[in-house]
Amino acid sequence: MDNKLFNKEDVLTCIDAEQAVLGMSGYFGDTVSDLVRAISQHDVSELSGVSQEYAYCFTNNSDKHYILFLPLGRVKKTYTYRPIANLEELLEFLVPDLDANAVCDSAGNDDEIIRYKKAELLLGKKITIREKLTEYTNVLIISRVDFYGDSDTGDDIYINGSSLNYLFENYKILIDGKWQPFGVKE
Repeated sequence: MDNKLFNKEDVLTCIDAEQAVLGMSGYFGDTVSDLVRAISQHDVSELSGVSQEYAYCFTNNSDKHYILFLPLGRVKKTYTYRPIANLEELLEFLVPDLDANAVCDSAGNDDEIIRYKKAELLLGKKITIREKLTEYTNVLIISRVDFYGDSDTGDDIYINGSSLNYLFENYKILIDGKWQPFGVKE
């Protein structure tokens, strides 16, 4: 497997587990493919336990055991995500094939009315999210989109009562069959 994300010798196993330090952040898996997937989904966890007595010697902060651990600092290339900043990004994130400008024509409408129309386009959209810590999965239908005045920050825009920043910090979202952070790539 040609891997441009990390060097295989940087992956820790039970043989060299003494190099791991509790509290380190990194990626966990049982195969190299698991590590590649974890990196692409930016699924970083904290190392909470190490035992060289077993093949599954690494424990993450979700109390799951893995064969392989790749410290965050040994990854060559990662994807950086940030919270969704405004209604336009949220609409593009959740409904990427929709041309919001065609649907929200500004003929005679001021910007405030256009923002309301964009928020309305999200109502009824089904999304699947998973808590990062516990992996508890929620399938929900967007029934509320709240935003404060003309603010464009993730703390001032809410989906079903949760701010976009809260969703980014605590959840992953299922998009095209893959889990990814609830945010956009920088």
